[in-house]
Amino acid sequence: MLGSNRTAAPLWMKSSLSIWQHLPLSPPLKHTSLDTSVVRLTWFGFSDTGGLFTYDSNGVVRRLIHGRSQRHPEFHWVPICDTRSLLKQNNRRTDNYFVIGVLESCESVENLSSENKKDLKSNVVGFGQLQAIYCKASKWPRVFPRPVVSNISFRLPLCSMNTDQSDLEVSFTSTCEL
Repeated sequence: MLGSNRTAAPLWMKSSLSIWQHLPLSPPLKHTSLDTSVVRLTWFGFSDTGGLFTYDSNGVVRRLIHGRSQRHPEFHWVPICDTRSLLKQNNRRTDNYFVIGVLESCESVENLSSENKKDLKSNVVGFGQLQAIYCKASKWPRVFPRPVVSNISFRLPLCSMNTDQSDLEVSFTSTCEL
């Protein structure tokens, strides 16, 4: 999507990334087997609007967000979705999601989920869908039969969704360019 003519380049691509720092991924889960003690980056890619996303071996999807300030031009990885929480409790050690892509634009998300159109029109900022394949007892999808792509909805984490503070956060994030 870097060469796409539909959207302008995101702000973080225009600024210089001169300082490279180690950004920690998810902490390893304590209650799982020993082979998952190290968290690995398993996927990273761009959404249809140009946002950078990562997915790690603990099932956490993160989005790179810019500080949007001349004084503090920091970049932060914000967790937006935990796919392990979507799995059944007894299948969390063996099952996995294989991420294909992320949709953030209003048009793409509206085409996929017609049941959420009322919610989308009022809360467009920070809402999106993760496209993934459910892998049963594997890290990789099977070739045959053809895998089915699941659309997992996500929303940027806000404080309390039913309070005035969340309304303020939504209005603030709508003024910022994600």
